[in-house]
Amino acid sequence: MGGNAAAIDRATGEVINFDGRPAYADKINLKKVDRSAFKRDMIAAFLALNSLYEKKFEEPIWDKDVLPELMSGDAFNGSSEHLFGSMSDEEFLKHKAMVGDIDLTVPGEKLSSIFELLSGLEGQSISPRISYVGQNKFDQHGHQINSLFAYEVPGAKKRALVQVDFEGVNYDASGKPDEFAKFGHSSAWEDIQEGIKGVAHKYLLRSLAKSISFRKDVVLLTDKSPLSPPEKIKIAKSSIDGTHLLAFSVDLGIRSNAEQQFLPDGSPLMIGGKFAFKALPTEKSSYIKTRKGVFQALFKLDPNNEELQMLNSFVGCLRLLKKYADESIVNATYLDLLKDKLFGKGSQRLDASDPEADRSVKMTLVARMKKEFPQLEKFDTELEKLSGEYYSSYKTREMIESIIRQYVKEFL
Repeated sequence: MGGNAAAIDRATGEVINFDGRPAYADKINLKKVDRSAFKRDMIAAFLALNSLYEKKFEEPIWDKDVLPELMSGDAFNGSSEHLFGSMSDEEFLKHKAMVGDIDLTVPGEKLSSIFELLSGLEGQSISPRISYVGQNKFDQHGHQINSLFAYEVPGAKKRALVQVDFEGVNYDASGKPDEFAKFGHSSAWEDIQEGIKGVAHKYLLRSLAKSISFRKDVVLLTDKSPLSPPEKIKIAKSSIDGTHLLAFSVDLGIRSNAEQQFLPDGSPLMIGGKFAFKALPTEKSSYIKTRKGVFQALFKLDPNNEELQMLNSFVGCLRLLKKYADESIVNATYLDLLKDKLFGKGSQRLDASDPEADRSVKMTLVARMKKEFPQLEKFDTELEKLSGEYYSSYKTREMIESIIRQYVKEFL
């Protein structure tokens, strides 16, 4: 969920003060803030940034020949693509009245220089209604810059802090994000209509890749294990009962995460009647970055156009599961979602301080899966146990909780 970022003093790491309050992102209610004006004013700021970047680095962030298409939706990911697209206000607001952040793609190789540009603009006006406030990192790392812009809302007495996430992705020769850059960060309108966040789609793909590629007839050797003699071969304990051979990344694509081991004569190395593999480091992996390739890796079939469209959404992927996966795969995918993506110890919090907001997003996903696959109700005891433990430890600093309650629930 968006709207979690803060702007920090990059010298001290402390959240800066903005208009008499800590600089945390606001959620923008488009039933109270005019969507057309919001789009126009934010685009004006992005175009101004493009010009400032070009002045500093002698090239623009975005190719000016395709700027109209980019600013009409192509440059945006998640629900932001629909926000800035041509959808009517009536249709958009019916299903998505609150905006937590704006997901804006930029060419990945320019992310560090964009960070440098923004660092020099802190506290400065960018366009008539937009000023740059800051971001939440000391320096640029990772695939995103999570930044805050101050927006002078027409007719309002106070400025809103709008979170803009600059997502570094691959742009193709046309000057637009490539196919996987859009797919890996999408939020299908079909899902939004059912109250399902775009993150649910990515969680499902990650769990499905693991579950559908799980093999009981495979063991992983440790990184330093020799292939012979037999008494010196070391097996990773985590793979004794089998292992999965695919991994999905929203930034990189889908890959084989292990490679089979062979003896000098070309025959497969077998350990206790099982095929021996070794984990494949990400830097040595080849990633598949097309929807067709992802579909083929998951289902071992060539998709038709309708199936490619189904792959774009959480709801569509459930239909593909019903069509091509047996009950054991569905069950395993669901359990991996519960234990690893939603309610495990390392599961991502989708709202920094509000467990009920996090619960709402995740339980909507769970309910939709159970609606499609009623047999999943047999895992309700495990669901209750996992979610209970997860939310009992959902603690944040008291200061952040009070700030969120006071300022961030809803702007205006």
